[in-house]
Amino acid sequence: MEWTHGCFLFSLLLRLHFKVCYPSVVPTSNTLAVSITLTSVRSSVQAAGELVIRILLCEAVGPTCFWEPYSSQESFQIQMKCFVGLDVSSTKLDVCIMLSDTTTPFTASLPNDLVGASEIKKQILELNDIYSFERIVIGMEATSLYSFHPAMFFHEDSDLKALKVEVMVEQPNKIKKYREAFEENKNDTLDAFYIADYFRIERFSPAFLK
Repeated sequence: MEWTHGCFLFSLLLRLHFKVCYPSVVPTSNTLAVSITLTSVRSSVQAAGELVIRILLCEAVGPTCFWEPYSSQESFQIQMKCFVGLDVSSTKLDVCIMLSDTTTPFTASLPNDLVGASEIKKQILELNDIYSFERIVIGMEATSLYSFHPAMFFHEDSDLKALKVEVMVEQPNKIKKYREAFEENKNDTLDAFYIADYFRIERFSPAFLK
């Protein structure tokens, strides 16, 4: 009997974990459907109780039940961060804008001048209007005067300052070691991607521009 109870509790825990991680379960047959909608989840204790009720209801009616995701008046959002990787040369700014979920909504090869830097700023502001970033980091390797001018442009821009944008100029050997961990062919576009990814992991040291 104890073994049977233990199996039931273990099964219940597995189902609880499944329902937390996958709040929508499609029935395997059309024999029975139970629709449960919760309008609000206001505390972790209440949420846990509601989950247990859902599971027990499904247990009561059988294994084929429809689990409808709860609708809540309260929105639960994870704030995104934005990491801008710049591969800088004398004539080009290869840019990759990477979000904290590793998506890259903007990549381009732009001129290393006011026009190119202004386009990068425009993209950052437009994306921030969508995501309201928690943190924005513009990172590049130190390449003497080639990186100095774009770094100062981003650092001194009033619109970016209002968003508390951090401008980081990293030692090239640190990014090189990070880049060498991957086996893809080297090119400027990929370099910008890995520069953005290097700053995304947030293991860099604060630079003199911040």
